[in-house]
Amino acid sequence: MPKAASLLTVEPGTVDDVVSKVKSVAGVKDALTVTGRVDVVAFYEGTYERVAEIAGRLGTLPGVVTAETLIEVRW
Repeated sequence: MPKAASLLTVEPGTVDDVVSKVKSVAGVKDALTVTGRVDVVAFYEGTYERVAEIAGRLGTLPGVVTAETLIEVRW
């Protein structure tokens, strides 16, 4: 099963709330508050269809400004 990570930038002051919401999304294995160009990183895995579904859900959570998803590719 492919693994994925979503890099989320959130509205100021909403990091804790967003991390809590991210962790409640079915299929998310972990979510971390991080430093750098993004605020939150979420890790998950599943079929490509399931990964796409989770990525779409994370990008529309309240407080999320931008979302970039990195999906594992096997050659």
